[in-house]
Amino acid sequence: MIHLLTFGGLAIQGHAPLIGAHVRMQELGLLARLAVADVRGVSRDQLINCFWPEKDQQHALHSLSQILHRIKKELLMEDLFLGTMMLRLNPEHISSDVAEFEHATRNGSHERAATLYAGPFLDGVFVSAAPEFETWAERERRRFSDANIGCLRKLATAATEAGDHDAAATWWKRIGEVDPLNSAVALSRVRSLAAAGDRAGALREAWAHESLLSVELGQRPGSAFCTLVDQLRQSALTN
Repeated sequence: MIHLLTFGGLAIQGHAPLIGAHVRMQELGLLARLAVADVRGVSRDQLINCFWPEKDQQHALHSLSQILHRIKKELLMEDLFLGTMMLRLNPEHISSDVAEFEHATRNGSHERAATLYAGPFLDGVFVSAAPEFETWAERERRRFSDANIGCLRKLATAATEAGDHDAAATWWKRIGEVDPLNSAVALSRVRSLAAAGDRAGALREAWAHESLLSVELGQRPGSAFCTLVDQLRQSALTN
């Protein structure tokens, strides 16, 4: 059994050492393309358009057959791929963080999804001479980032409703790392820290966000943010 990692980069792991496996970036990219498709699969035509757009149909199909053979040989798994015209990964031999993430989000396992999301999808990955792959990867990167933020928001909201303000502050921090200029997110984190009794931490967070907005955008946070910060500062002076 092997495991494909697509969040924060692109790599492959084995439950046992992958002896002799030297899978190249194009091959890993093809595995990632199939992993996202999951049980739906990807047609051969879609794959050749993605990776060999400059070749005619005959030569592109030959290149696809070669790369599939090479992957199976390197990973020592003859039945790694299922299907004929529509290809998909064999779940008995390969799993992926992206398939597990999608399963977790569909089933409302938001904390599991947040744990799986280790960074942007295919972060820093480049496959030469494959512009369609780059377009697809960027589109999926945005989709997974949005899904991750959605999970984090639900976790933060649920923690707040449960009175676990420390946990809520942690989830808001995770969102802020993705969207650092969002004052609404920063405001929610400041509120959570203050509600958790960490007034000093709330003020540090507020100061950091104010500084970032000033440097990056030449702006100040909105009135709600400034009002809360003033209240926290006044409270600090009287205690």
